[in-house]
Amino acid sequence: MSAQTVAQSASALRNLTNTASTLRRVILENEPKVGSVDSFASTYFRDQWSENRAGYNNVLDASDAAAAKLAATIKYYISLQGDVNEPGAADDMIEEFSALNAKLQGLDFDQSADIAALKESFQLIGRDLAAAYKARDVAVRAELDAAQAEVAALSKQLKEISAKIKKEDEDTARQATQRATGYIGGLLGGKKKTEADDEDTISEADKDKKAKAKKAAELAKSKGEAMDAAKKLLSGDDKDSKEAQRRDLQEQLEIAQARLIKANSAARDGQSIDLDALLQVDRDIQKGLDTQIEQLKTLPNLSQQLANELANYLAAFENVKADPSPDNQRTLVNLHRKVALSCGPWKDIAGLLGDVYAKKQK
Repeated sequence: MSAQTVAQSASALRNLTNTASTLRRVILENEPKVGSVDSFASTYFRDQWSENRAGYNNVLDASDAAAAKLAATIKYYISLQGDVNEPGAADDMIEEFSALNAKLQGLDFDQSADIAALKESFQLIGRDLAAAYKARDVAVRAELDAAQAEVAALSKQLKEISAKIKKEDEDTARQATQRATGYIGGLLGGKKKTEADDEDTISEADKDKKAKAKKAAELAKSKGEAMDAAKKLLSGDDKDSKEAQRRDLQEQLEIAQARLIKANSAARDGQSIDLDALLQVDRDIQKGLDTQIEQLKTLPNLSQQLANELANYLAAFENVKADPSPDNQRTLVNLHRKVALSCGPWKDIAGLLGDVYAKKQK
């Protein structure tokens, strides 16, 4: 492995680390905001968001484990370099390198399916969350308008009925005052001519006629008063009916005001949610997952480079074992020198895998 390859791998691993750290933080920080939408729209998107967060952490854990195993394999490969030049080492090296190669083949770096599933889930959350929020926002606005209109209408009716009751009370008081004033005035005005005085000067026929007229007038007055009372009772215009109506309106108004308070609270909850920002975060997460799929290819690429080097080493040792000719011996010696030069870069890669990537994900 060349110094250039180490530099490229180091840069790729650092980028992968930054992407993973950013995604982990963003997913965690925005979960309560998704919960706010649930509270507003009576939905359950936070549950799915939380499942996605756990799923993403599982992806990172699996990636960390694979990176740690690759680092351990590299370190063991480097440790074997001190034994390759010993006499009769061919059989041992073939066995060791074969075992290392088997370990490399057993490492699973492919997490593209899991990450793609997470991306799809976040995409669905963003789509459905936006639709649910907008539908609830429309409903809340309608509820608020209706509550405001109801409170205004009931307040107006209550004001009108209260004004009528007040006017009737004032009229009744004024009439009572007028009657009292008239009665007192009569007492103070002295004796007036009475019907008895008149009766001395009229005939019996006139007296009888006058009595009948008086009786008819009294009967008509009684009928009129009865009809007026009946009309008041039937029309609900009497004071008791108006008082009952006022109490009923007051109760309705209190209920409507409670609905208005609730509608205002729901409207404030909706206004406190920055839907556009939350949807942008959701899109950024999807984009970050796409980026991570590409960046994670660094790990299998490193594994493949090591596997290629092991394969060359195995072939050289097997050739020497099968035919220890000068050419085969020379090929093995040249490979020893080449591998010796690559041990330093491989050591750096192992450190990057263990320190820069895996440890920083914890």
